[in-house]
Amino acid sequence: MLPARSIPPFTSSRIGSIQFHRAEYKSTGKPSLLGDLLFSKDQTAFVNSSKYPVLAAFGVPVNLVAIVILSRGKCGLSKCISRYLVGMAVADLLVVITDPILNRINTMFLPRSFLDITPVCSFIYFCSFSVTVLSVWFTVAFTFDRFVAICCEKLKTKYCTERTAAVVLGTVSVLGCLESVPTYFIYEPRFVTDNVPWFCVGKPSFRTSPAWAAFDMFNLILTPFIPFCLILLLNVLTVRRILVSSRVRRGLRSRSNGENQSDPEMENRKKSIILLFSISGSFILLWLTKVVFYIYLRISDLRSYYSYTDPNYITHRTSTMLQLLSSCINTCIYVLTQTKFREELKNAVKYPFNLIVIACEADDLATRTSHAKLQHDPSKCPESSRKWDIGLRDSCTKDLSSALSTKRSLTDLNLGINELGDSGVKLLFAALKNPDCKIQKLQLRENQFSSNGRRHLESLRESRPGRSVEHFNL
Repeated sequence: MLPARSIPPFTSSRIGSIQFHRAEYKSTGKPSLLGDLLFSKDQTAFVNSSKYPVLAAFGVPVNLVAIVILSRGKCGLSKCISRYLVGMAVADLLVVITDPILNRINTMFLPRSFLDITPVCSFIYFCSFSVTVLSVWFTVAFTFDRFVAICCEKLKTKYCTERTAAVVLGTVSVLGCLESVPTYFIYEPRFVTDNVPWFCVGKPSFRTSPAWAAFDMFNLILTPFIPFCLILLLNVLTVRRILVSSRVRRGLRSRSNGENQSDPEMENRKKSIILLFSISGSFILLWLTKVVFYIYLRISDLRSYYSYTDPNYITHRTSTMLQLLSSCINTCIYVLTQTKFREELKNAVKYPFNLIVIACEADDLATRTSHAKLQHDPSKCPESSRKWDIGLRDSCTKDLSSALSTKRSLTDLNLGINELGDSGVKLLFAALKNPDCKIQKLQLRENQFSSNGRRHLESLRESRPGRSVEHFNL
């Protein structure tokens, strides 16, 4: 029989899943029987060891994208809604970082790291617990805000503001962190090596103390049962209000206009309503398995798993995975329901490529501008000049030859990938023979000249032994 964990089993969604992982997988550096099952090289072990890295690889970037895009305020949403959505995205990002990455991935792939020192892993558990609380209650706060906006016309103007949203998010953050502080003191070292405490296991007092039992029950009720019920209730009341308002407004408009027409006010509310039901609905669906499972555990008083294929164990793992998935899904909802969010996302994807195109166009403009200056005022040719691939033809060589003779400080010239031809090379040859020309390095690759042009340049090399051109790239 496999012990579920070393503290009272399934105390809450966060304590239970976290302690289950670290206490069982990292007892003394040697996996327990359950750990042996998890790390065996079969298909199930592969799924267990790969699902959390995949979740982290997906959850971190999508939440970062949501934070950046929503913070810009160009998605057609009110500032109040944007505040709540940014807060939810930040909380979801922290959930992904603290739980799958710092707790589960570290447990699987970085054994005996500094993250396993007891004070550090206790702090990780505290952070994971608190940010999960914040993620859940931010969703409740957003749902309540939309309920007020739709169902409470008098309160709407005072409550549904950007300032109120900031106050609510700040208050929830402080209270959520304060509520989670006791979780830091639940754990003690599994063993001590060279005065360094390693790993986190539940203290025996957590199993026997009435105070800890009360704390456990309080947290279990506060998160997730109350939020789950509140979100479900608020959505039911919102749907009821929408149905009643729609029926009344259709009746009034049909009487006044004699026909059913579209309602501009309801059309304006449509985006907000779709967003509300999508976020709330996904939360309810993804948390439903965990809520039902913990109710079952409380009733059955289950304290252990009998095998790796135990239905209770599979349900526990599935419910935890769905809970974590709820922290990655909101960005997908925004993409599916918000047109302007999709446009902002497309612009963000195109942005790096647009920078490359702009840089190329700017470089082309600069070289062509330099070419025009060279034709009109040869004295402005810089000391070290690169004129490659700007479409120079033999007709431009006369201006260039004049510049080579007058600009004595010019020592380096790159004329590669142009179309000077034999006639252009001949004029260039004449300019280079001028004693006032100080060119020391010349590049002329791919300029469409024949062996006659090559002979001109070779003769230049021979005719100036004292000041020969250092490099010809023909």
